[in-house]
Amino acid sequence: MISLRARLGVSTALVIAAVVGLSTFFQARIVARAVEAEALDAAAAIALGVSADLGEHVSEPSAAELVDLLADYRKAVPAVRSITVTAASPPSIVAGTDPQAPPAMLDLVTRAVAQNELVTFADGPVGLHLVAVPLERQHQRYGAVVVAVGMDALRRVQDQTRQAAFLFAAVAIALLAFGLDRLTRRFVHEPLAKVVDTMAHASAGDLAARAPRVRQDEIGTVAEGLNGLLERMGRFNETLRSEVAQATEELRAANQALLATAQRLFDARRELAQSQRLALAGQMAASVAHQVGTPLNVISGYVQLLRAKQAAGSPDAARLATIQEQIARVTTIVQSLLDRTRRPALTLRPLAPGELVSGLAELVRPTLLGHGIELTLEVAPGLPAVGADRAQLEQALLNLVSNAVDAMPGGGQLTLAARPHEAGIALLVADSGPGIPAEELAKVFDPLYTTKPRGKGTGLGLTILREVVEAHGGAVHLESRPGQGTTVLVCLPAAAAAVPA
Repeated sequence: MISLRARLGVSTALVIAAVVGLSTFFQARIVARAVEAEALDAAAAIALGVSADLGEHVSEPSAAELVDLLADYRKAVPAVRSITVTAASPPSIVAGTDPQAPPAMLDLVTRAVAQNELVTFADGPVGLHLVAVPLERQHQRYGAVVVAVGMDALRRVQDQTRQAAFLFAAVAIALLAFGLDRLTRRFVHEPLAKVVDTMAHASAGDLAARAPRVRQDEIGTVAEGLNGLLERMGRFNETLRSEVAQATEELRAANQALLATAQRLFDARRELAQSQRLALAGQMAASVAHQVGTPLNVISGYVQLLRAKQAAGSPDAARLATIQEQIARVTTIVQSLLDRTRRPALTLRPLAPGELVSGLAELVRPTLLGHGIELTLEVAPGLPAVGADRAQLEQALLNLVSNAVDAMPGGGQLTLAARPHEAGIALLVADSGPGIPAEELAKVFDPLYTTKPRGKGTGLGLTILREVVEAHGGAVHLESRPGQGTTVLVCLPAAAAAVPA
């Protein structure tokens, strides 16, 4: 790649050469024309002088006298090649300083006599020049004086001018090119080199690099603009780094929150499954206790009657006492089984309904997105707090959301809302599923009743929901119509009126 300095130097040399060449050419032309005009003026003056001298003679001088006269005039001007006196009719040479007459002389004489004026002839720019003046005697034109002037001086002037032009052009080109190179190096190349160096550092990542502004000119303006651009880029880079760091931190926090939410969902599902298993075990234990307890009571009564009829210390009395003890042990085991399957006691604390609903929404949002279900969250302002066991209430509501997701396998709309209701609040869970037929609506709270396919549900979700809500002193209302979805309303008293059932 050719540098700017080299291009500027070559261009400067070419411009200087062109200017010097044209200047020398026109000067040479002017000098040549001046020399030519001077020679012609001298020739005309000699011709007029000879004509005047001859015109003063009364009689025609002899040839020898003419030659002497012409020789004297020729000596006065060295550039004169020859002086010739000619006759007009017929055109011929009478006398001259050079016996070899130029070829065009006689034709020039004829023209001068015919026109009765001074006429000239040039044999090329640097050839022989002829000047002819007519001769008169007693008002009769009888011939002409022809002066031949050589252009040797003009040729010498042209050669000298050409040589001087070449020498001057070479020296001028060298001096001017050197001077311009020094000037452009100081005022253009060095400032530009600093700007280019600053750009190289900036391209390498050093946005703190700055170009010095040494003068208030265009290059200084470029340097100032580059510095301003680098300053803005540096600020933008810092802002970008800050925003990236902030976004990274926010993303890290969001990931941590998402992990916490996923862990809460996992724990809630695990506890929900455990609650359903415990509920199912409790139902079975209650049924077993009811079925086993009645025969045990009957057996225990008869054993007590038989013990009353036996004498103290008799072998049968001891055996009946052992039977009575074993019956009591079986009763204790059944009671212990019932105690283990009972739901843990509530731990009531003031809870904002909006916080409960928002937390539930964050728990189920990933599941809803995966099933193509759109979530709508509505929390009325100014709702009173409720006295609630958040874990059990959240698990119970999670049953409702799970049922809603199962009811909308192809996607739909789920609404979670918290609204004021009488002396407390109402939590609403509504879906856009197919709804529940009227004949099944009355059975949905029955234990182990489900409309889901085998293996998809336990039939205890709504049962657990009602138990938990009633334990909080609230009530559950369910509304559903085929084709219009299902809405479940969980009504809870305010914190001051919340009394466990």
